[in-house]
Amino acid sequence: MLVWSAPPGASLVAELYLVTAKVRQLVGDKDRPTICFDRGGWSPKLFKELGLKGFEIITYRKGPAPKEPHAAFKAFTFTDGQGRTHDYLLADRRVSISYDGGRRRFACRQITRLDKATGHQTQILTTRDDGDPAAIAHMMFSRWRQENFFRYMRAHYGLDALDSYRADDDDPKRAVTNPARRDWHRVLAETRRSLQEAGGKASVGGQRPSKEILDTFADAKAEVERLEQACSAVPTNVKLAVVHPDARRLVGERKRIFDAIRMATHDAESSLARLLSPHYARAEDEAKTLHREAFKSPADLQMIGKELHVTISAMSSRRGTRAIEGLCEELNTTRPTYPGTELTLVYSTKSQRRLLDDDRTMQSGRRGHFSPRLPRIPA
Repeated sequence: MLVWSAPPGASLVAELYLVTAKVRQLVGDKDRPTICFDRGGWSPKLFKELGLKGFEIITYRKGPAPKEPHAAFKAFTFTDGQGRTHDYLLADRRVSISYDGGRRRFACRQITRLDKATGHQTQILTTRDDGDPAAIAHMMFSRWRQENFFRYMRAHYGLDALDSYRADDDDPKRAVTNPARRDWHRVLAETRRSLQEAGGKASVGGQRPSKEILDTFADAKAEVERLEQACSAVPTNVKLAVVHPDARRLVGERKRIFDAIRMATHDAESSLARLLSPHYARAEDEAKTLHREAFKSPADLQMIGKELHVTISAMSSRRGTRAIEGLCEELNTTRPTYPGTELTLVYSTKSQRRLLDDDRTMQSGRRGHFSPRLPRIPA
């Protein structure tokens, strides 16, 4: 993963130029990386430059586009890395996008997806020449995993948490929104409402309005025109030093370390979710919910020889407990060790452990003696 912080208010188009420079340094000149992004990076000029630099792009088409005839769509099926199949109705053709006022054009491939239920068409633009358009469509539509990832991390891993109070001076030359223009817009909106009210009074009853009402309407209209001219003269952005001369900004190095730990933990949770799939029918929708319940559930620790037994309490539902039992069996096959020791971790639920203890008791009874239980180590 390659991460860096963009300044507040930076445009995606400008950042994509930095992306290509940094990625090219890492991968060399032989590969043609693919950059997948949304409409915020729309710029046919940028697309053409990225192609010349050896990059492929996948993005949504921005603005109104002619719809494809229904006869142009064909059914495609794509199987992802987890073995799940995705069905698409796709139309595939070449298009040419104009830019610079129509003086230049950018030729690319357009893959349009048809939603059979609503009739809505979604256009995807790309420079890739894959034979299967479903693979490209899946790349674009699975980009939602990024938004879902950040939403999940904010909700359950404190991704937006303040990890440090250390701050440095902010860049005084950084462009920020001019608060004066915002104030002008507020006054202008109030004046426009007054103009609408005056117009409504002038048309009530279908009779000729009085001179007083006409004068009020004319004054409001003149005021709106004056404010529009004044507002257009106010710059949209100003330097930060003009608005906040002593502005400071949090230092991000410490937070990056914390975020890296959070992401690594999320990756481990995702791996557990994949292991849970064969044991839980609703794993695709509820695996992480069940994991969070298991993580918060009380557990007992007990050392037996060179094994550290982790016994988890039952879940709130029997099917959840059975799924965690299956996950424990999956984990035990890997023979994991507790970090920094030679102790092998053995996972089980209390119902599994009870059956194991009963089995050991029966075996010990047949030999004519019982094995005492070792004292438990508090978690």
